[in-house]
Amino acid sequence: MARKVYIEQSFDYQLLVIGIASTERVWKLCHEVNRALGISLQESRSEHPGGPAQPPATDSPEGLFGQEAPGGAAGPYYEDHSSHPEWEYALAALPAARLPREARAFRYALLVRCAGTAAPDPDDLIARLSTAPAVLSAMDLSQVKNIKSLLP
Repeated sequence: MARKVYIEQSFDYQLLVIGIASTERVWKLCHEVNRALGISLQESRSEHPGGPAQPPATDSPEGLFGQEAPGGAAGPYYEDHSSHPEWEYALAALPAARLPREARAFRYALLVRCAGTAAPDPDDLIARLSTAPAVLSAMDLSQVKNIKSLLP
């Protein structure tokens, strides 16, 4: 009889995932998210089939997201490590196949990792995101089953 092994992994951070429905390209959406939330997302490239990984666009130290794109997104994604001392933001266009079924209506995901402090209020973030013209709708996806598949 096979022996079962259980692995318990504890995370020292909280993760907030907000799905964003938009028809705009990621760079335009990033600009409007920056304006709506008062943050400074900057482009960072992950490894993709066309070549080696690109260096981050800023000189900031590698953050919680590391060099891998959240959710395995191909191509550019946007990160911010400096707007808040304990919160990090990432905006990426994610392939629908990687998203749980309940989240497939959303083309983009804004991930917020919080180390040591409470996460920002999701309702406040969604209300501020809704003011951006490029955002058709936004929803808190943090409680959706299998949302951990978005983690690098």
